[in-house]
Amino acid sequence: MAKLQLYKKIVYFLIFICITYFLYSYFHKELYVFALKNFITPRSEEENKYFIDNFTSIISPFYNGNVQINNNSVNINRNVKNQYALNNKIITKDLDLTNPSNETLDILLKRLIPFINIDGKPVSFDDFIVLDVLSASGSYFPSFHTDVEWNTFCNNNGFQIWILLEEDPDIKPRGNMFIMESNIARPGLSLRIEDKSVKVLNNNNAQDQIIESYNSLSEINPVIKYLNPNIGNVFIMNPSLFHCSDPYNVNSKRRAINMRFLHKPSSNLKLCDPSNTYTKLIKTKHYCTNVNNYCEFDFNNNDNRYKFK
Repeated sequence: MAKLQLYKKIVYFLIFICITYFLYSYFHKELYVFALKNFITPRSEEENKYFIDNFTSIISPFYNGNVQINNNSVNINRNVKNQYALNNKIITKDLDLTNPSNETLDILLKRLIPFINIDGKPVSFDDFIVLDVLSASGSYFPSFHTDVEWNTFCNNNGFQIWILLEEDPDIKPRGNMFIMESNIARPGLSLRIEDKSVKVLNNNNAQDQIIESYNSLSEINPVIKYLNPNIGNVFIMNPSLFHCSDPYNVNSKRRAINMRFLHKPSSNLKLCDPSNTYTKLIKTKHYCTNVNNYCEFDFNNNDNRYKFK
């Protein structure tokens, strides 16, 4: 009888594992959005309460108006700081970006290519793959940061875009994003701004590793601007630009689409930073070969451009 009960528990456990794997495999984006709104954003609110409550007074000495449309080409070298542009020449209004298909993203990427470079050299559509397409509503990361995903792909250049799809009529023109130019910017950082300190953290959800501390933002001497685009304008930035969802209302109805494009000119792709939560997430979804401290993929871009979408 005891063995029968044990076998039942094992069967129930295996059924649970199978159901969990199915849900994760087919609804991982929906699960992520649920976690983003119900766990990640509330945690970020709590950790950055002082910054959110005192946002206007904190940024006022360094505020330099809106990001202006300039249609410049953006250098996507991950090590070059503060590279960005607001573009109204890239046509997007004929594209369904609320839930874009791979074909739609192909069209968008081809339109982006003329406006990006690596140290002044042109780039090719065939050398890019797409990461993390997200079009959820809300202001979900209300603190200045550079994205942790670039720590996972530590050997690759790339860029990310942000396109406003719907304004929140109750708070517009607020609700979009602030950017901060700073000489301390590099991929995978976040700033914890308190009353008498500014801590630079490794932007890794697994731990709060303090990299540097300052007494105030004045020591960083930043330039802060607000992104107030028209619907459909394309904001392009490289991995080394601090940005922050407008904390005016983290539960706003504003909807934007953002995504990353990874420059991958060969078939080989290495995952770095094994303690990184994002690295772990990719390894649970995709098999890769462990080599020393890396996990390696080998695939053709044209057949797998949306492997990490």
